[in-house]
Amino acid sequence: MEATLRQARDALATSRFEDARTAANQVLARDPANPAAKAILGAALGFGGGDAQQAILLLEEACATRPVQANWLSNLAGLYRRENRLFDALTRAREAVALEPGQAVYHLNLARILLDLDDEDAAQAAVFAAIARDRHHAES
Repeated sequence: MEATLRQARDALATSRFEDARTAANQVLARDPANPAAKAILGAALGFGGGDAQQAILLLEEACATRPVQANWLSNLAGLYRRENRLFDALTRAREAVALEPGQAVYHLNLARILLDLDDEDAAQAAVFAAIARDRHHAES
């Protein structure tokens, strides 16, 4: 089961959303409560053109478990942002940054949400934080 979960993670990381869905569903068929598989399936659905509400529900379920993973929170923040649930997105993005403050991408995701909320000063600070963590991070 761990190998299948690894395949799902790798597929998601390379935007092979259908492969990620297939592998995550295989894990969930054997272990319906597996939070990592739920998080992967949710992200694959949400970012791969699937049902956004189902994707959010899966990620919310994964994020309700402990220990929660920062990337799950960040993906949930991104889906909330797509659904214009900006305050929910802000909360989850801040949680991701708090869990893994060294990851530039989490600071950048926070900056995008802050821009959507017209908080340009905080967004700029988040971008600077991203650059400080990884000055070669192209998106920052």
